[in-house]
Amino acid sequence: MSHLALSTQSQRFLKDHVEQVEDLEILLLLRASPKREWDAIEVGRQIGLEPISASNRMMHLYLVGLLDHPEKAGRVFQYRHRPRPSLEKSIGELASLFEKAKFEVINQIIANQRSQLRHFADAFKVGRDPKDG
Repeated sequence: MSHLALSTQSQRFLKDHVEQVEDLEILLLLRASPKREWDAIEVGRQIGLEPISASNRMMHLYLVGLLDHPEKAGRVFQYRHRPRPSLEKSIGELASLFEKAKFEVINQIIANQRSQLRHFADAFKVGRDPKDG
């Protein structure tokens, strides 16, 4: 197995934009066909998610500037890959790393989740003596 170190830029991108492994899978799926518009049902089928989960993840990616959804009449949101230009280099690097060293990228995403959970849990330690743990 190959062990590639994630660059500081890739680590920052994951921390700032990718909350779950599914986010990266969706981003890379849509990146592979940037002119195509995808809905949550199609994305869910491709990566094995329920449509509501795919929809939630796609909305997150839209809100952090990685996907676009053209304005259309109708109730089904369709998204396409259209990140802010400043993020395209990071996405390309992560796509390459994910192909070569998926385990390392997934580990970084999970480490970010744990760090966020730890910060959240620490917020409830009001008034506790630090010596008590």
